[in-house]
Amino acid sequence: MNWRHIPIVIIATLITYLLHEGAHWAMGEALGYDMWMKINSVGLATGAYRAEWHGQLVGAAGPLMTIMQGLVAFVLVRRHKTITAFAFLFAAFMMRFAAMLISLKNPNDEAAVSEWLGLGPWTLHIMVVALLLFLTLQGGKALKLGWRSYGFAYVVVSLAITVIVFSEPHLPMLNLYD
Repeated sequence: MNWRHIPIVIIATLITYLLHEGAHWAMGEALGYDMWMKINSVGLATGAYRAEWHGQLVGAAGPLMTIMQGLVAFVLVRRHKTITAFAFLFAAFMMRFAAMLISLKNPNDEAAVSEWLGLGPWTLHIMVVALLLFLTLQGGKALKLGWRSYGFAYVVVSLAITVIVFSEPHLPMLNLYD
């Protein structure tokens, strides 16, 4: 990985966020709720969930989509030896790793679902991050990437995540019912 891959890594990170938040949004809509969505958050347009498990299902949908993205990207890396697929794999890992760190202050998706299931706040986070880390390392091994490539990807994805998080208040909200 080198500077020529910066646009690919940035686009993969942006798409990762859109897929993740889109999965939350789509699950809420599928359950019959009017939802709004931004690039790093989703919520009910009005009211509250009719059942607690509805909220937990909406909460689980994002990480499940990110895991699916990681699995598909891993298969593509193994089959086609492509940096583009690796960018999607690495972005999925970094997104959930960052979410785990943020949960130290503000528990989010995996932490909330894990607590609701009675597993404690860290069980699902650790499982998701460990799986995505394993896939990322195996994908990098298939591409014969060195630590310099991982470091490069880390810096680019971290910067992209920072821009996404800090730009969210200035971006429009998707709400199909306004």
